[in-house]
Amino acid sequence: MAMPPAAIPEGIDPRQLEVLVEQIGVDGAQEVVMEALGAMPTELALLAEQVAAGHSTLYPKTAHRIKGQALMFGLTALVSASDQLERRPQDDPVAALARVRVAWDRAKPWLEARLAR
Repeated sequence: MAMPPAAIPEGIDPRQLEVLVEQIGVDGAQEVVMEALGAMPTELALLAEQVAAGHSTLYPKTAHRIKGQALMFGLTALVSASDQLERRPQDDPVAALARVRVAWDRAKPWLEARLAR
């Protein structure tokens, strides 16, 4: 699952995924990545609904789940963006949600490419 440094997008630390592979093996890591790829659209949609409705007591919990997935895979930009929604829910949640989406859109192809290796 190693990738040449030039192909790693900004906001991703590939070492974390390598640690995951060491801990649970390639097959286990691929299964976890596939689950995350499948679940993330639902989580992002839920987060968007919660932010749009102004549910500042709910969207930090959803952001926390997203951050947990991002930490596991070394998606540092997604960790940072979700952390803002989790820890500072009143600090421009619409802009933070946009950063979460951008970070995921950049990370998703990288994760998908890991499945192909």
